[in-house]
Amino acid sequence: MLAPARTPEPVVKRLNEELVAIMNAPAMKERLLKAGLEVVPPHSPEQFAKFLQTDMARWQAAATAAKIPKE
Repeated sequence: MLAPARTPEPVVKRLNEELVAIMNAPAMKERLLKAGLEVVPPHSPEQFAKFLQTDMARWQAAATAAKIPKE
């Protein structure tokens, strides 16, 4: 889940806490697995931000190598 830029830190922290609780619920895990989705361990907001930066850089490099223009 993403939030708008400059969302206050207490709001980000609360959203993360609630999402972690939801994602750790056995019923939610079961539902995701039945839908064929992978259940990944929860991340802190900082870990998720780092993941997004790394992932965006990887896909940007792939798009550049494939000469896919930006839209």
